[in-house]
Amino acid sequence: MVKLIAEKENIVYVDYLHYKGEVLRFADIVESYYKKSLNNNMPENEFERKGYIAFWNEWKRRKAGGI
Repeated sequence: MVKLIAEKENIVYVDYLHYKGEVLRFADIVESYYKKSLNNNMPENEFERKGYIAFWNEWKRRKAGGI
């Protein structure tokens, strides 16, 4: 079970597999939106480029492992 605490201390418990599925579904929506809305040029600045590459490597690794 996953414990979610909302505003005013409202607490909800959600089945872990259901929660995980919703998180992955949302991640797919975000990734799809990102791919459609930007031209995804690699940053020219070395620090930003390394951060960009690290972010997408981590994103792909976590999605492949089911987070």
